[in-house]
Amino acid sequence: MIKRFALFFLAAVSTMSVFANDVETIVDEHDELSNDFRMRFEVAADWKPVKNLTLNLAQEVRIKNMASELDRLYTTLDISYKVHKYVKVGAAYSFHALYKGNDAWQFRHRGRLHVTGSYSVGDWGLSLRVMPEMTYTVKEINVLEEVNPAWIMRSRFKVDYSFIDKPVKPYLYVEMFNPLVNPTYGNAWLEKMRYAIGAEWSVDAHNKFDFYYLLEHDMGQDISAQLPTITRTQGNQLNHIIGIKYKFVF
Repeated sequence: MIKRFALFFLAAVSTMSVFANDVETIVDEHDELSNDFRMRFEVAADWKPVKNLTLNLAQEVRIKNMASELDRLYTTLDISYKVHKYVKVGAAYSFHALYKGNDAWQFRHRGRLHVTGSYSVGDWGLSLRVMPEMTYTVKEINVLEEVNPAWIMRSRFKVDYSFIDKPVKPYLYVEMFNPLVNPTYGNAWLEKMRYAIGAEWSVDAHNKFDFYYLLEHDMGQDISAQLPTITRTQGNQLNHIIGIKYKFVF
């Protein structure tokens, strides 16, 4: 077993050395700013089988290209547990179906863990969520251009306000996406920023809506390996997103 592992390790190092010897030039470029209008629709259900434990099943549809083209479908199962008055932990699995046009689809599997700390100051609520996630895409890759699975750390700070006599809770949040693993010649540390404003509306004890506007700044790094040249292009796209969520609570 040890011998096999040693041979595998030496083969991997040798392969990387060959790639390194073939690379002579690394070019850094930046995309010009572009904008897109997108929409998201989600239907979800919450179930609390025991105290402090919540199961959530959600189906989301995303539309892109000035809200004219199907982008992707998400199916997510999440389980969370409130371990303390101020702390909640959880894990989730998502299946993604990305539409590529002409009846072609690409599939991804995503797993994530999340820890959320929350605190109330009067009618104001503050929360900080950290969420490492891993995404595996069903495709072959060039290790010089991509990593598969991709590892991301998401960090979100949220502020909301609860009215005493109204079923509406407005909120703001900012979220940062930091890649934890880069391709061989990648050097990105920030992939995406999100800024959102919205409001949650509790129609009654079982029916809840969430309406929001999300500004997403996509700065993901695209790498093209045309040996002996590696070209790293910094993305620069603003996505203006209107979203509606409906949740039924059992």
